[in-house]
Amino acid sequence: MPRWWIWAVQFSFGLAFKGLHAISRLTFGLLFFKIEARGVERLKNLRGPLIVAPNHKTYVDFCFIMAAMPFSNRLVPARTIGADWIFKTPDRKGDPLLRRLARKIGGFFLRCLGRSIGADPARKGSGLEISLHNLLIELEKGYVVYIHSEGGIRHKSGIFQIKRGTAYLAQKTGAPVLPIAIRGVEYFTPWSSFFGRRKVTISFGEPLCVDPSKSLEETSSDIWQAINDLYNEPPKN
Repeated sequence: MPRWWIWAVQFSFGLAFKGLHAISRLTFGLLFFKIEARGVERLKNLRGPLIVAPNHKTYVDFCFIMAAMPFSNRLVPARTIGADWIFKTPDRKGDPLLRRLARKIGGFFLRCLGRSIGADPARKGSGLEISLHNLLIELEKGYVVYIHSEGGIRHKSGIFQIKRGTAYLAQKTGAPVLPIAIRGVEYFTPWSSFFGRRKVTISFGEPLCVDPSKSLEETSSDIWQAINDLYNEPPKN
């Protein structure tokens, strides 16, 4: 997808979630969710090459982050990677024709959505060099990339062990890492998004420049610590 299209889609998702936050305030928290953004001042003048590295709690984490950012930011469009199942519809030949047709149509729209938000398949099991190849190219061009540091959704509270992908990108390109902690969306469901009276906190950290002399495991630990510190910040009075 062209970059202007990805920007438009990402901006639209962020705008939609800003609208849901506004409705929550108007209904005194009865509907949807309130979004609290912390550390927004750290985004000023940030631009690519940059690795945006949040924890991962829901399928719509990216929308919450976009909603927490000010309109005047240079962090979109951001390319990312998505789960392989988004881009590959299983073909079950034993299923009835209508069910197979519905699966193909649904898979087509799911792939279009994935591409529209700037995602490429993760190619799980193929190794970091292949899986993150497109993100490396984006960083080398001076753009922003977005990667969930934990690798997959972790519904429970806390920051879980992160994968080596973020550290790999940072060491390969020298791009700084922007740690982000998402809190308040644990066990997020469509029902709780409407009536859960949630307060979603998005905390932006200081960009982290990694030490190239460290191993991927050591660098991953540093990134985990930065995200964990943000996640465990005490609530504001």
